[in-house]
Amino acid sequence: MLSIVTYNTGHGNFNSDYIKGNKPNNKTVKSNIEGQIKLLKEIDADIILTQENGKLIIDQHQINQFKMYRKGLDKYQAKYYSNNNIINLVDFGNATFTKQSAKYQTFNTPYKIKGLIKNIRRINKGVLITELSIDNKKLVIFNIHTVAYKENYKIREKQFAYIFERAIAEFLKGNYVIVGGDFNHEFHKDKSILDTYEMLGWNKAIPKEGTIRSNKEKYTKKTPTFTIDGFIVSKNIEVIKVESLNNFKYSDHSPVLMHFKLK
Repeated sequence: MLSIVTYNTGHGNFNSDYIKGNKPNNKTVKSNIEGQIKLLKEIDADIILTQENGKLIIDQHQINQFKMYRKGLDKYQAKYYSNNNIINLVDFGNATFTKQSAKYQTFNTPYKIKGLIKNIRRINKGVLITELSIDNKKLVIFNIHTVAYKENYKIREKQFAYIFERAIAEFLKGNYVIVGGDFNHEFHKDKSILDTYEMLGWNKAIPKEGTIRSNKEKYTKKTPTFTIDGFIVSKNIEVIKVESLNNFKYSDHSPVLMHFKLK
């Protein structure tokens, strides 16, 4: 049995005390990142997918989050792929960590929003692919973070289609495929092209619990949550268990952990 966790880390900006509009200081950001690393070490998954894992963000006093992760998770092989780079002043994206050696591919999904500023601020288009060899089988993992907000629904659907075109191609080669990360899609409420892939035999591994919290107030057990993070797997993978760990201490997202087997 193998395990994989996905975690949108919010580049260290958020914790359970965060309220929208607040700007964390350097000490808080660093403390959040250290907490994330400690949490992931305790989870001890075979594979870790992170989103909003920053290398350089100017409002965080040049904290290199990915560098901290590599040092803290030194038993893992790591790969970073930028999802948002603005003239080298802001650089954050997806990072994948594996306990065994891996090969990587990257690609960008279609993305275009009206307005220059919106395009700069909301660039979620990079996909990081990790290939693992397990018992002479190839496991291909897509670490994704698609564009947010309801007004970008059509763009997000195009991104899903583009990603799954690649994922299906890998499955048809005889590989095992996991698409995981922050889908920015409310799985328990909204319809999507993702439902079509389920009819084709792909399985959603989505927790019943919420994976992102409202940031209108400090987090409590009564705070509204929504389910936008998780996994979709090819039919040759058996999902044993998937759960949100309901931990919003160090990010506005909770880690989502899945245990699975290759059939």
